[in-house]
Amino acid sequence: MVYYLNTKIINESGGPSEKYRCIASVGVAYGSDIDKARDILIAIAQAEELVCDDPAPIVRFRMFGASSLDFDLLVWISKPVLRGAALDNLNCAIYKAFKEQGIEIPYAKQDVFIKELPKPV
Repeated sequence: MVYYLNTKIINESGGPSEKYRCIASVGVAYGSDIDKARDILIAIAQAEELVCDDPAPIVRFRMFGASSLDFDLLVWISKPVLRGAALDNLNCAIYKAFKEQGIEIPYAKQDVFIKELPKPV
């Protein structure tokens, strides 16, 4: 019997360095101060003990989303196994800092307008 495998295997701990890049994505409301958002994201990354200093964290404004301005915080961690803990710490810190600084993280909302109420029977 012959088996054909079609799965890509990635050795995340191989190579000259075990450092691994993590991306924390977040959207901010239209009208937000994007420079302030960038500064907050960088400060959060620099304060996180699981994030490496080298390469330095960076923020990228990725796109104009349907209901948000979408940013990626790109950081490096020392080992791939720390990815979950690092992202959890970063996401919690981002949420708290944005809330404290009055930067809204929007979510999809829909308004329903009723043109006419049904007539009583």
